[in-house]
Amino acid sequence: MSDDAAFEAPVIDRRLDLDLSPDEAADLVTTAAGWRTWLVDEADATLDVEGTAIGTVVDDGVERAVRIHERTERSITFTWWERDDPDAASEVVIRVHPTDTGSRIVITERPLAARASAASASASAGLVRWQVRACLLAMRTTFAVA
Repeated sequence: MSDDAAFEAPVIDRRLDLDLSPDEAADLVTTAAGWRTWLVDEADATLDVEGTAIGTVVDDGVERAVRIHERTERSITFTWWERDDPDAASEVVIRVHPTDTGSRIVITERPLAARASAASASASAGLVRWQVRACLLAMRTTFAVA
């Protein structure tokens, strides 16, 4: 067995508690307007977050292709990858859970790359990306409510 075959890509898991109702938090997760608030810098007009579509977003200056797989009232599942590096694709699931004081958003990203080096690089970039985006979401919702 090669090292690549034995390598299991790390899963990125982020949780963020917000003082928003589950419906308000779901709007941030499952709508294009919500995505533009915290998740991506830009989204092309063809990306229909509410459907199952393929489109393009810009995330921290990097152009990414996005394929929406499933959207429910309080969750979304999609695959995204850098336009020039489809081997670094990852699946992202974002769910909203009600809490006693508002909502919890759970973000899980799983690199799909078969190569250990690609998965490791993707996971490292993902850890930083989600930490920044979670902080941005917390700041935007805190100051928007005030």
